[in-house]
Amino acid sequence: MNRIQLTYRSILIENFMGIRHEHHEFSPTSNKIIGLNEAGKSRLNTAVRTAFLESHKGSGKQKQRYRTWGSKDTPRLTLEFSLNGTDYTIEKQFLDKPYSRLFTKSKTWEDEAALTRVAELLGLRQVVKDIKSAGDENLGLVSLICFEQGCAADNPSEYTNATTRTELEGQLAEMVGHTVAGEAGRKMLQSIRSGTEQYWTAGSIDGASNADPKA
Repeated sequence: MNRIQLTYRSILIENFMGIRHEHHEFSPTSNKIIGLNEAGKSRLNTAVRTAFLESHKGSGKQKQRYRTWGSKDTPRLTLEFSLNGTDYTIEKQFLDKPYSRLFTKSKTWEDEAALTRVAELLGLRQVVKDIKSAGDENLGLVSLICFEQGCAADNPSEYTNATTRTELEGQLAEMVGHTVAGEAGRKMLQSIRSGTEQYWTAGSIDGASNADPKA
């Protein structure tokens, strides 16, 4: 089974939920977003989810909330990411002459074709018209790596569909299999054996049976 490797590279946010113009580049390993209340941390997360998941079409309340209050400027998002060694760029514009575009070095998808291709890449069950009504079970791979504030400790199975769960379980099984079979596995078993010998004995300890650990 091929391991999925999805990496954010950068995002450009324009006229989106009070953010006039911000460009963020991401580390390929880990990223920490730190800021005061109302500094825009949650909006950055929303921008990434929206760029990945949401259709450019529509003008309802969900789309209207993307336009900065009191502004007539057009919300626009540009997200660069890599998936399994291929670099992609998503561009989405909302409300005014809305569009979606997906680019690689050699190919471009536009509007419905772009939305459909992104859904295929990320394991979505369907093209998402708006995130609020989609249901996390429809959000595929993104539900594991880009979730709403306050949900990080939740059971991932609550937010994934069957395709994503199968993919995740297969990759975990592959990783565990490599670990157990290799040098890391031998070290892990040695550590377990050492810990067992430290806390358990063949006879009684302080009046306890050999089925009980040391106090």
